[in-house]
Amino acid sequence: MKHKVIGGITTKNEDWIIEKTLKVLNKFCDEIIVYDDGSTDNTEEISRSFDKVDWIVRPPHNPLDRAT
Repeated sequence: MKHKVIGGITTKNEDWIIEKTLKVLNKFCDEIIVYDDGSTDNTEEISRSFDKVDWIVRPPHNPLDRAT
């Protein structure tokens, strides 16, 4: 049985390093999940250029609001 390797990273405005990171992960992972926290730069475009990337955007939230 072959095991599947899935890499996961969180991002926010990481266009300065995301391509280099994904190139390395692409060598070792069968799938890469990029969980974005509201990037406003080119992070999404760079990430989506990789076939193995599954792009997920975190819903807007206020970190100061806590569930009671």
